Order: sequence, then structure tokens, then C-alpha cells
Amino acid sequence: MRLTRIHILPLVLCLGGCLEGRGAIDVQTYAVPLQGVDDVALSDGTILTLTTAQFVFEDVLFEEPSLAARWPSLVPIAHAHAGHDYSGAESGELKGRHTVDLAGETAALGSARLLEGSFASARMQWPADGPAAVLEGTVSPPDAGPLPFRFTISEDRTVLNMPFFAEIDSSDPPTTLHLQVDLARILGQSDWTTPDQDGDGVLTAADGALGTTVRFGVRTSAAYIWEIEQ
Repeated sequence: MRLTRIHILPLVLCLGGCLEGRGAIDVQTYAVPLQGVDDVALSDGTILTLTTAQFVFEDVLFEEPSLAARWPSLVPIAHAHAGHDYSGAESGELKGRHTVDLAGETAALGSARLLEGSFASARMQWPADGPAAVLEGTVSPPDAGPLPFRFTISEDRTVLNMPFFAEIDSSDPPTTLHLQVDLARILGQSDWTTPDQDGDGVLTAADGALGTTVRFGVRTSAAYIWEIEQ
């Protein structure tokens, strides 16, 4: 059966009404510190020791599965704004700016508000007026001694499609929401055998392509994982 505007309008109104009628749940949210910051092991045998793993982000939005994934043949998707990609409706939020050092203690991020229903992804904004990430420590490539590293990454951009798979139900509300960062995934994309080209005794963005690959790793949305704990 071909869908006409007469058929589509009741469907759109139903979806909008269902969204507005859902209950909202406030969930305490935390950033989980890195486990074993003294021995982050990469696949090639490189060992990283972290003294600072600071991330700054703001205005996290939590999103449903996309409409296309649930009703692939019904109606075309009308994105709310340019660059909305293929995520679903925004059905939760964690407002404000958050600065966390994952080489330290668990950091409280405040209360996130989530509507009842299914979630599949999240997005967050890097700050426009400061560094998004500061990573410091030492690196020990295979068959080489430790060498300090320091990277300050500035990124005025939105991190899209962070994993957040959850079912929110007011009859069984979650106790907490956690952000976990896979630092091995972020830093494992770099060649840590890069020599200290400027001879200052510290690996930085000035040493060849290393700065570019570290920045690329920080942008990897799959490294930022949001998880509900019941």
C-alpha cells in the first residue's frame, strides 16, 4: 500500500505524542577512572603509564535508535538540524561543562535526565574555549626505555555516535549512569616508536605524525562508552 500524506500525518502525530507522554527519570552520572593507569598495554607490546588523562566536555545528549532502524520502509527521516546524522530522537540530556581526570578518582557529573524507552547512542560537545583532552605520562615501546609524553588536544567539535545501549523503565529505574573511556583504543592508533625529533626529551605533537594520530584517537567516538547500572 502506498503511503499518502493522509496516512503519514496520523503516524507522525502518534510518534510525537508518544515521545511527549513518556516519563522522565533522573539518574546520577559518574566518569569511571581508568583501571591500571600504570600499565595500559597496547597490542604491539607498548606500555603506557598515565599521570594525567583529563577530558573536558559539555552538554551530553542521549539518543534513541534511529527511526530508520525501527521502521525502515515507512517514512523518510526529517533531521531536526544539519549534521544530525543517523541517530534517533534526543531523549535524554546531561547539561553543563564537565572536567574529569580519569587517572584520578571517580568523578561525579551530576544528574542526567532520561525519558523512558530505548537508547542506542550519545553525543557530546568538546569546548570551544579550551583543551578537550590533556594526556601525560610515559611510554615504553618494546625494546626501548621509558620516554615522557605530553599532548594537549583542542577540538571545537561534537563527538557523535558514542555507544549507549539501554532500556529505561520507571518501574525498574537505574541506579547510576557511567562514562568509561577506552584509553587503549584512543592511544593504540599511534606509532609510539616515533623518535623525539626536536630533542627536548618529551614526545609531543611536534614529533612527526604522532600528534595527528593522538588527535585522531581522541576523536574516536567508540572509545567513549556510556553504561547504565541497575
